[in-house]
Parts: sequence; C-alpha cells; structure tokens
Amino acid sequence: MKKFFEERKRFIFLVSPAIIGAVFLFLCFSNFGPSVNYQESANAFMTRSDFSAVWNSSISQAQPPLYFLALKTWAHFFGHSVIIMRALSAIMGALAIIFAFLWLKYKYGSTIAIVSSFMMAISPALVHFGQSIAPYTMLIAIFFAATFFLQLAIDDKKTAWWVIYVLLLIAGMLTSYFSLFAWLAHFVYLATIYRHKIFQHKFVYIYIFAFAAYIPWMFSPAYSGGAELSMPGFANIFSLALIYEQAGNVTNWLLIPFIIALIIIVLLAIRFRAKIHLLNSVATVPIVLLIILSLPPLKSIFAPYHAIYSMVALPILAGVTMSLYTRELFTKKRKKAKKILMRYPAIKVAVLAICLIGVPIMGIMSVYGKGNYDFNTNKKVSANALFDDIVTLDRHENSSIVAIQQDVYYELSMYQSYHHDVHYYSQLNLDKFLEKREAIWLVGVAPQKGTFDFEHDGWRITTIANMNYDDLGETYQILKIEKE
Repeated sequence: MKKFFEERKRFIFLVSPAIIGAVFLFLCFSNFGPSVNYQESANAFMTRSDFSAVWNSSISQAQPPLYFLALKTWAHFFGHSVIIMRALSAIMGALAIIFAFLWLKYKYGSTIAIVSSFMMAISPALVHFGQSIAPYTMLIAIFFAATFFLQLAIDDKKTAWWVIYVLLLIAGMLTSYFSLFAWLAHFVYLATIYRHKIFQHKFVYIYIFAFAAYIPWMFSPAYSGGAELSMPGFANIFSLALIYEQAGNVTNWLLIPFIIALIIIVLLAIRFRAKIHLLNSVATVPIVLLIILSLPPLKSIFAPYHAIYSMVALPILAGVTMSLYTRELFTKKRKKAKKILMRYPAIKVAVLAICLIGVPIMGIMSVYGKGNYDFNTNKKVSANALFDDIVTLDRHENSSIVAIQQDVYYELSMYQSYHHDVHYYSQLNLDKFLEKREAIWLVGVAPQKGTFDFEHDGWRITTIANMNYDDLGETYQILKIEKE
C-alpha cells in the first residue's frame, strides 16, 4: 500500500485540491433547500436592478458594492433562483479552499496542505456561508488569495506580488469593511517578521489606506448590527465555528467533545506557535479588534460572522498543528516505554484525528438540521413553507400574491414563479393592479386581532388562514381576496 501511494504521490497532490473543493461543493449543494432569510432575499433583490442602480443602492446603504456587482453579473447570466444565487457562494468557498491549499502547500508542504484544506472544507461556518446569498465566502476567497501572494511577496521580494496583493486588499475593502480585520492580521504577522523595523517598509502605507477607508464608515448609520458585548457572545464565535451551535445550547454530552477539541487546538497552537504566526494572528486579531470596536462609547458591531476569518482559521489551525504534531511524533526516536501511547504514536494520532475531525462533522450535521435558523432571534426562517402553503391554498387558480410587509415581500419574491407572481402592497397602484384579476392572495405577519384592513369596492375576503411554523416565530396571515 505504501509503495502504491509513493508511486502516485505527485498525481495525488495535483488532484487533491480539486477533490477537496468538490467535497465542499457537495456539502453546500446538498443543503440548498432551507428557506432564505431576510438578508439573503434583500441581497438577491438588489440584483433585479441594472448595474448602475446596484452601485447606487449599495453606496446609499454604506455597503461596499463589489459583491453585489458580482452577484448581479452572476444572476444576469445564470438566473435569479435560490439555488443559482447560492451557488455563487459555494463556488467562492471552493475557490477559497484552493487558494488556502496553495498557500499551505507553499508554506508547509503538500501533506499538511491536504489535511488542513480538508479541515477547512468541513468547517461548519464555511459550509453554512457557502449556502447563503452573502459576501462571506467571497471575502474568504479574497483573503486566502491575498495571503498566498503576500507570502510570495515576502519571500521573493518581487514588486509584481505586492501589486497583486494590494489589488486584492482593495477588492476586500470593496466587498466588506470588515476585511480590515484580515489585513490587520496580516500586519501583525509582518510585525513578527520585521519587528521594530516594520515602519521602515513602504508596505505599511497599504494598511494605513485600509484603516483610513474603514474610519469614515464607523460614523455612518450602517455601522452597527451587533449584540451587546458579552461572554456568551464571545463564546458563540468558537461554538459556531466548531459545532455550529450557540454556546448556551452546547450542553451535556455535546459539551465534552467541543471542549476537548478547543483545548487540543489551543495547546497545539501554543506548542507550534513559532511555525504558525500567521494562522495564530488570523485566529486572534479579528476577535480582539471586534471586542475593542464594540466597547462603549462606540456602537456595538459584535456578531460572530464579523469574525468569519477567525472562525474559518480554527479548523485550518487544527489541521496544520495536528499534522505538525504527527510529524514530530513519528520522527522522534522512540525508546521502550511503559505507556502504550508513547510506544505506539499512531494511537495518539488516531485519537487526535477523531476529536478534531469528529467535532466539525457534528457541526455540519447541525448546519443541515438548523438551515437558516436565526441565532439572534431564535426563530426559524420559513418563507419557502409560507409560499408553498399559499400555492396549495390557491388550487391551480394562479392568483397573484401581495405581501403587506417589505421583509415578507423580499423573502416570498425569491420563490415567485410565472403562475404566482409576488408584489409589494405599498408599491402598487391597487386600482390598476386589480383591473385584470379575479382574485389575489394578501399575506403578511398577522395583526394582533382580526384581519388586514382591505376595503375595496367590489372585493371581499373569502379565505382566512393563520400559519405558524415555529413556536417563537411569527404568525402569518393569508387572505384570499376575490371579486364579487
């Protein structure tokens, strides 16, 4: 068996990033069914406008436009369905894994690159964001591409690599202002290399530019969106990264493997800290910055997904340190010892692998089980179920759907079809809209009492249905309005 792998070693190393990327794509594509949430639907809705409108809309909302322009281009060529729109994130995630593999192979060798990029591919956080219409996997792809070229620039000292790195840094800032956390992690890494001489290098201006681009956004109305800084919120970063569950819900038998895996990662990261400066920086700097920038009197931005770099770095860190530890165990000359683990290091490695691989696998199961569960409100997102129920009630009459609230409109519009078009009540010229229709479906979050106010001469309510899909979720009211 050993000879078989030795003879095909080069081929395995060549195809492994494609295979690992395919594993990630399979994990993402096999779970595209859960309902879209509001943020996904709002991002997708923006792509229905032309390119100039997408640009203007993102700028007016103080959001960098690059992801929305990329999503608009993707939707223009391939369509606006939920699966198609989510596919872009999955592909970006696979691209991130390939760039991570290239950097890891360059830095640590092919074996560590295979193990670590596989750990990245089964990262619950990355798999979740690979199933979302959101810019996170695009950010991760840009970051690892930039990391690869930064490493080349440091080692080769070629201007071309620095130019590519700067362009990627700009692309990151045009995708999300939170990419600053990644670039400052790079800066800390450079500080470990150049120490007190770091400010003598011209590349310092790159990071000054990124920080200068971030500061004006801090004073914009869009600068917020996080919960109050707290210990449970801090712990959520690690629990969501490793097991995709809020820290408060990691209880009983689930708590034990989570704690063991986290302790192993921390201990190995300390043990091999001299070899993993960048990974340690990426795992810690974004979290530290997130804490500092969420302290009063600043508005809190503390949310786990703002530390997405740290969340994805944890499984990579686990892969790299586990591989370094394995290499260390098998290269040592072993003397006769009473302890079986000392005599047979393969057992120790197997136990480590089970712990570090088993926990993210449980996390992926949680990703599949929870879908787009909103951890902030503890509510289940159910737009697809609501749309299906309206279609069932419609009984092939092909009536239009009118949403009362904007968020309901955005979410339902993701599932509209030729036979069941979706409209927003506040944007309708109702008289003109009803001229060519015999019936419509009016839907929205149910009022506390009675039904929605709909008074229009010659029209009456013929069907009332109140639907609830989660104990803590909203109750939706569906009304059928028919011409008398």
